[in-house]
Amino acid sequence: MSTINVVGAYGRTYDSIVTAKEDWLAGKDFKIVGGPYLTIHEWEIYKEDSTVVYESNTSDWVLQQGNIEDYWDRQERMARILNGMP
Repeated sequence: MSTINVVGAYGRTYDSIVTAKEDWLAGKDFKIVGGPYLTIHEWEIYKEDSTVVYESNTSDWVLQQGNIEDYWDRQERMARILNGMP
């Protein structure tokens, strides 16, 4: 599991976790620090095991907790995929 640090896209800033989380859940763009833009929809497809953290001037807030899987969970999931099971 890794951490993706983001800031508001297009100059948006947040004074509270509530409004930042509302925009994240609504699918608004955030900017990965030193990287491209990211929405919750892209996170769900590509990086669902990564935790998304909003960097504010006063503190950092978790917008999305990554899925925690251990080695055996991944092995079981891969076996199910290979066998055509959801």
